[in-house]
Amino acid sequence: MIDEDVGQELAVLENGELQIVKDINEGIIDGDPQELTVYDNKVFFSALTLDQTDFKSYADIWVTDGTLEGTELFYDLEDLPTTRPSPFVIAESGKMYFTFSDSLFQIDGDNISTIGLGRFRNTFVHKSQTYCKYKDEIAFVIKNNDDFFDLYTIENDTVHLLGTTVIPGGFSSSTFGLSPVKGGLLFAVDDIYDDEESDGFFIYNGNPEINKLTIDGDGVPPRRLRSLDSERVL
Repeated sequence: MIDEDVGQELAVLENGELQIVKDINEGIIDGDPQELTVYDNKVFFSALTLDQTDFKSYADIWVTDGTLEGTELFYDLEDLPTTRPSPFVIAESGKMYFTFSDSLFQIDGDNISTIGLGRFRNTFVHKSQTYCKYKDEIAFVIKNNDDFFDLYTIENDTVHLLGTTVIPGGFSSSTFGLSPVKGGLLFAVDDIYDDEESDGFFIYNGNPEINKLTIDGDGVPPRRLRSLDSERVL
């Protein structure tokens, strides 16, 4: 906190001193800027603003060039109080993506649009995520209503289903570590009750039926994944 009359707000370091750029949530209530991401020579971020009608804070997308005059609301999300959007992901296509309230948003320069279903999730336990860069765009995986896992990418600015796991997960299963590998994508499914059928690594290689990865006929237990490069993971 820089000033006792201002909460946690957007600031810039100039000449060794931290200066408030803009008090987004005016007064002592935190604007709490998060997910600061450089895109198109500006910094995009999410911040909270107080609604004077219900006195709850709502997250919106903001943009700044580092000055007060150049800091402005980019998009009003108008949804659940205190709910935050996902991190931003910049694809090789030059477009930037984030998800909020199960919707996938695309930012292309100064334009923003909702292009379909989407949910980016960071997993605390495995220190990884359910989304990644893929080819010139992105990919992400979501558990569907039947407990199978659907793998999606973006094609022609729309959400496209690549495939679905052939084995369902249980209500207690989740996915993590989505990563590009040579010829496709790899991700893990982990069940907190150690369901051996659904636990393991799943590999997408162009087949819409996504099967478990096996070595000598045996499944590989799910472990933490870290990308080594665009074709290999550790």
